[in-house]
Formats: sequence, structure tokens, C-alpha cells
Amino acid sequence: MHAPAVEVTDSVLLVAITDVIPAPDNPRESLGALDELVASIRSVGILQPLVVVRQEGPPRFMIVCGERRWAAALEAGLQLVPVVVRVLTEQQRVEAMLIENLQRSNFTRLEEARAFQHLLTMGLTQVEVARRVGKSQSYVCRRLLLLALPQDVRERVDRGEMPVEQALGYQAAPAADAFAADEALQKAWLQLRQEVLEHGDRRLVRLLRDFASAYGRCVQALATPR
Repeated sequence: MHAPAVEVTDSVLLVAITDVIPAPDNPRESLGALDELVASIRSVGILQPLVVVRQEGPPRFMIVCGERRWAAALEAGLQLVPVVVRVLTEQQRVEAMLIENLQRSNFTRLEEARAFQHLLTMGLTQVEVARRVGKSQSYVCRRLLLLALPQDVRERVDRGEMPVEQALGYQAAPAADAFAADEALQKAWLQLRQEVLEHGDRRLVRLLRDFASAYGRCVQALATPR
């Protein structure tokens, strides 16, 4: 039997942790290490309430912001968690969830890119996305270009083994890795070109144009004698 919601203030409720679930469309693939957060919650509790929306049937609430706090509280053995209930449209919920995630430093490069892409599919422009997350448009564009790279290159970038700029051709690869970098760019170019030929929408055409420019600079850099 669920514990009843206990009103703390006009906007904050204490609700049973079992009445709260994470959003199934959260782009975050990993919550990262929770040990320190679990220890903090056991010591002083949750200092910042979760932001949630009501949903039909049990569980009664879906997390918009604060999934790591909820997971840590669950591990810490809490039975009640503080929440702020918001009334949001589906688009507002998704946008708030994505932007909250994008402001976290432990979001991976590919998770960031997928979040940007999700915001674009909701009708936002690159300029609007950049403004909402406090980044430049070129930063958003570079992250989006990662999604067009071959999987092995994306994974190397996500693990920090290859700089984003190198993967996209914005900086010359080290001489010892020049052939591998050129081969990766060739594969990425062909994959992106195929996407444009198959789908042909304006976004992909723009991505193709941007990537072609980056590819040209990389080829020129690789051809320059060292």
C-alpha cells in the first residue's frame, strides 16, 4: 500500500518513492556513479525536489528533472521523496527533460547530440536549441554532425579517445594517424551522403554541406607536407 502524499509547502509534496518513475524517453544511457550522491542523501536527504508530472494510474508521477536523485534515493532506502508537480504539455515535458540533462556535466557527447536532435524534431531550430542550453550554434552543429559518423568513430569520440574536432575534420590528425583519420572521414562522408540521397530533407542537406566543408579542410590539411 502506497504512503499518502504529504503536503510540505504550496508547491512541494512528499510522495512515496514507488509512486515515481523515470521517463522512458530520457536520452541518458547511464546515470553514472551514484555512490557520493547516495551517501549525501543518507546523510542530509534530498535538498532539491524532483520535478514531476502526473500520469494516469500507478505510478502516479513521471520524472521530468531529477532521475539521478530518485535513483540514489531508491538505493539509499528512502520511502518518501520531495517533488514539485508541474502541469506541462508533452512538448514542454520533453523539452524541460532534455535541457535539464544537457546542463549536466556528465552527459556524454553522443547523449548530448541525441538530445539536440530530439529538440530539433520538436520544431526548434539550431539557434533556439543553442540559446536554451547556453551554447553556440556551431557547438550544437558539431555535436549533431557526430550522429552521421560511422559507429566506431562515434564510440571513440564518446570514450574520449578522439577529439570531436578531429573526428569531424576540423583539425589535422597526427601524422602517425593520418591514414586512419582520412579513412574514417571517407566512411563518414559516404554514410552522410547516402542519408541525404535516401531522405533528402533540408536538415540533412545542410548537414551534408557542413560536413563537406569540414572534409575539404581535413583533406587539405592531410595533403600539406609536414
